[in-house]
Amino acid sequence: MNTLIAASGGTITARARWLVRNNGYAANAVESFASNVVGDGIKSSSTITDATKKEELQALWLAWTDDADAEGLTDFYGLQRRAAREVLLSGEVFIRKGRKCLAVASGILGTAS
Repeated sequence: MNTLIAASGGTITARARWLVRNNGYAANAVESFASNVVGDGIKSSSTITDATKKEELQALWLAWTDDADAEGLTDFYGLQRRAAREVLLSGEVFIRKGRKCLAVASGILGTAS
């Protein structure tokens, strides 16, 4: 059974994507799924007691979330939504974490070289 599914996985994925592009009900179902799975998204919550360090860390996190998408099309929360859509459409998603550090992303250390 798994062999049959794996053999036709590309066809099934292509048909699912076509259906979402051409059928409003399917598109709405995918958007509803992504919204319900992701909700507001992953939010940081530090347990650091020092208020100054906590604010600095939160600022770094917020700067990174705006810069998380390597393509520059969305932010971290949009990436979560895209991942949820992909899981529904193709059954899997691959996420690659970049090597850009938070301090560079926020402009504290200048630019990446």
